Amino acid sequence: MLTFDTPTATEIVKKNLGDEAVEELKVFGSEFQAFPDLEEAVKNDVTLLKESKLIPDSIKISGWVYAVETGKVKRVVG
Repeated sequence: MLTFDTPTATEIVKKNLGDEAVEELKVFGSEFQAFPDLEEAVKNDVTLLKESKLIPDSIKISGWVYAVETGKVKRVVG
């Protein structure tokens, strides 16, 4: 999700699967929810979870990034 945006992804779907598949994307709002900054996205997600009234304060929430290339994880928030 770091390497493309919604228009680019939509064109890939269109090229590989056709116009009918692009129409099906409308069910999902036609948005691929790409993010250009992985660590910032993790921080935002952790903030969202920590502020949720559905998750008790006693639950520890942290955010991590898994690097596919190396197999290593990196703690971003926590």
